[in-house]
Amino acid sequence: MMLLIDGVRYHLHIFKNEDDLVSIVEEHYKEIFGEESIYFGKKKISSLSGIGSIPDGYAITLYPSPKWYVVEVELSTHPMFEHILSQLSRFIAGIESESTKRKLIDYMDREISSQPFTRELIKGKFEEVYRFVSNLIHKPPTYLIIVDEKTEELEDAVKRLQAEINVLELKTFEREGVGLAVHAHLFEPLYTQAPQQIEKKKSGGKEEITHAHQYFTPILEALVELGGKAKTHAVLEKVGEKMKNLLKPKDYEKLPSGKAIRWQNAAMWARWRLIEKGYLRRDSPRGVWEITDKGRRFLQETQSR
Repeated sequence: MMLLIDGVRYHLHIFKNEDDLVSIVEEHYKEIFGEESIYFGKKKISSLSGIGSIPDGYAITLYPSPKWYVVEVELSTHPMFEHILSQLSRFIAGIESESTKRKLIDYMDREISSQPFTRELIKGKFEEVYRFVSNLIHKPPTYLIIVDEKTEELEDAVKRLQAEINVLELKTFEREGVGLAVHAHLFEPLYTQAPQQIEKKKSGGKEEITHAHQYFTPILEALVELGGKAKTHAVLEKVGEKMKNLLKPKDYEKLPSGKAIRWQNAAMWARWRLIEKGYLRRDSPRGVWEITDKGRRFLQETQSR
């Protein structure tokens, strides 16, 4: 299989290690589940004890309505019936346990509460975090299998389980002569519209809210101009100046919680997305934003296009 982009050849990458595919899912979960999503990766949830089998991840989506997923990542080379049926059967049985639900609720509440912007987003949209998570976890989850190739064997295995199960095929292509240093991922997202991208006016159909990705470059540029790191208010001031011709009237409105301006909240979310991508430092002092070398390279590549 080959992918041809502007005359450049990309060849299908064959995964030899399941953890490599797991890492891709964790890096690109917002492209898979949507901008307003929260992902709990395997390294974090492995700390949970007493809940039976641990999946590769859990996800919560907030748009268009709250939903939660149990995520299992598999390679098509694994024996489907022996491996996947066994794994998912244990997950399904475990999730039905009230003890498991309580542990998951406590864990997710702690994780969300430790992330100020995620916490405020949930409080602004819904209610107190613990109650929101508790109500959600007491609803049946969607079980999501992410695999490098859909097979008939996998489809047959899934039909045998009495639960809502989705299968997402994620293929990775590497550039000819370069390898994975330049790559592309091919998959079908689980959402149809990016929530911050598309609130459309009835007249004219113009976007009312600036898309979250549009904050990335202004944030990185602001940090470079500020010497590589700066406090939140200084970064937001520069970003606001850089984006004054992009921001729309609705961006300047307060969120329903009344605690933040919409565009500033979106910039905060963009900051965490940049941290997840490795473009901003995760371990900066509280209230300080700091660009990484990877972030500088990304900015240079973006500006040179």
